[in-house]
Amino acid sequence: MLSELGLSFILSAGILSTIRTKGMSDKVKIDKIFEHTKTWIVTEKGNKKKPVFIRKEEIGDTGTKYVYRLPLGLPSKLLKKLNENIGIFKDGLHKNVEVEFDGGMLHINVYEEDLPAKWDYNELIPKLKEGSWNIPVGKTFKGLIYHDFDKIPHSVVGGTTRYGKTVYLKGLITSLILSNPNDAEFYIVDLKRKLEFNRYENLKQVINVAGTPDEALEMLSDLHIRMESMMDYFRKNGFNNIVQTPIKKRMFVIIDEANRLVPENSKDKVRISIKRHLEDIACVMGGLGVRLIFCTQYPVATTLPRDVKQNSDAKVSFRLQNKYASEVVLGEENSHAAELPDIQGRCIAIHGSNLLEMQTPLITDEQMTELLSPYVENGRIEQIEEHKHSDDVIQIRNVE
Repeated sequence: MLSELGLSFILSAGILSTIRTKGMSDKVKIDKIFEHTKTWIVTEKGNKKKPVFIRKEEIGDTGTKYVYRLPLGLPSKLLKKLNENIGIFKDGLHKNVEVEFDGGMLHINVYEEDLPAKWDYNELIPKLKEGSWNIPVGKTFKGLIYHDFDKIPHSVVGGTTRYGKTVYLKGLITSLILSNPNDAEFYIVDLKRKLEFNRYENLKQVINVAGTPDEALEMLSDLHIRMESMMDYFRKNGFNNIVQTPIKKRMFVIIDEANRLVPENSKDKVRISIKRHLEDIACVMGGLGVRLIFCTQYPVATTLPRDVKQNSDAKVSFRLQNKYASEVVLGEENSHAAELPDIQGRCIAIHGSNLLEMQTPLITDEQMTELLSPYVENGRIEQIEEHKHSDDVIQIRNVE
């Protein structure tokens, strides 16, 4: 299982300058890196116990796994230091690297090729499973990564505009509907005044699309009333989680541009009430079948409520402008989103304890419209002319 500190791009120039790698095999380079990062323990007799090489395995066609047994008693702070300096592996080997911890074993995965800079959503469709909430969301070095919304109900998504955050949301919505057309429901807060999601209001799975804080509060209040009734049903039947029940319905609350919901002052009753509703969803409603996807392009502590972050075991961050913003989304010392390459759709994903680099699929509004057209009620999905200020979509479409 990947450590939640298991991928970093933090460089240590002083250590790198002392490592001579020319002519060395990857295995020898890794051993040198252990030496220079002081990854060992000292016995009572003063001997150094280092990670012991066990075996080498092939990963597909382009990867190699180096397996080491960690010395018993290796302090966690040394493992943390090793993770924080994973950039040494990346730069010392001049290749892409992931680190995994599995019990007392250390796996160093070395890849010869980079992730694709772009891949089409249509490639993902054959991987969808009818009736499943376990949805493929992107490609990693090892292949597709899945998000199981019944195991990890809530997620936080960050990313600067034009790097694919909204396209990622549209891919999720499409996948969830195609997999569960009769059981997926969506409550969408689109604070670009519904510019991105207004055209999908006529889908039978979309309960409501709110474009302003006032509309968002009304929508979330209605959902709260509905969940009070659901909670009564659970109490009467002795349930505490929807996965224990015959209920197949799942409700997805999607907040796009959540930074615009930050209360302006203590008298901003609308936004304060919205914050309370979102915290209630994160803390209580996951067991009732509500899944929160909380997205912001300006992640600071005030835009990401603590209860939402703490109850969202899935975190996805596209490129961010600085390390602080990355740490707000991914967690303390996780500045990886600020170091991502300038590639639209590229992100860092944390699912539970797994942390990895991922490329999300490209889906256009035309594709989404075509795929979801069988589920339109009261007319058709509107074909809205592209707007130049719809940054996430326009920029992704123009990737060559």
